[in-house]
Amino acid sequence: MRFSTRRRRESFAGRGPPTTTCCSPITDGGRPARQFTAARAGGADIHSSDSSFGSPGGGRNMKNVASSRFTIKSWEEKPYSEGQDLPKLTRAAVTKTFTGDIAGEGHVEYLMMYRSDGSATFVGLERVVGHVAGKAGSFVLQRTGIFENGVAKESYSVIPGSGTGELRSLRGEGTSALGHGTEHPLTLNYELG
Repeated sequence: MRFSTRRRRESFAGRGPPTTTCCSPITDGGRPARQFTAARAGGADIHSSDSSFGSPGGGRNMKNVASSRFTIKSWEEKPYSEGQDLPKLTRAAVTKTFTGDIAGEGHVEYLMMYRSDGSATFVGLERVVGHVAGKAGSFVLQRTGIFENGVAKESYSVIPGSGTGELRSLRGEGTSALGHGTEHPLTLNYELG
């Protein structure tokens, strides 16, 4: 995830070699400041000081678990609304590569709001094209999250009716917490059929 703050004048995203990192702060001058690691949130509900959210599917028990990892291939973020004493609003186009039980490529559009304290709230839609447990097709994830204290916490769910091919009937959801690192875990509790 790429996050920027007005007060600290830095943003969080991968820049550099092809193995760009998620959540690597970049100063306004484009210089990398540090990198982050990833840790799974354990599937539990995620709570923050300014919002509380959990599994977007309401906590249904899914029969299968797909464990995957992803890397950020590209991150293009631009502000679309900002001003003095206003939260900064940005839009980011991100491309990811997935390996593991979910294999393929993801394209996500994030909308983000940055607060003066460095925290952010984000929403996104991500189309994933590839395989889930050997079944080919595509699906769309709805993502909702927050960034604070160096960690991006999010919940995500497969949007009903978005599946194609062998993934046409895919339903699923999950949560994660991303910190420092170049490769990040993604776990999807899911059902097919």
